[in-house]
Amino acid sequence: MTKYEYCVYETVQTSQGHYCFLSFTNGKDIELENRSTISVMEELGKDGWELVSTTHFDNKMNHFFKRRLE
Repeated sequence: MTKYEYCVYETVQTSQGHYCFLSFTNGKDIELENRSTISVMEELGKDGWELVSTTHFDNKMNHFFKRRLE
């Protein structure tokens, strides 16, 4: 059976700025600074992550990725 790990790339726009975070199923969370959405997605793609869904609500956007476990 194929197993996957998952990642959420979350962006939040507030009156004080634009904030970005990566959350992984292994519990690792990373706050990203000064990175464009395109550059983050490009880097995730190069690391084998596949975009599977995107959601948007008010000022928050989530991009859901999966990657096959070896």
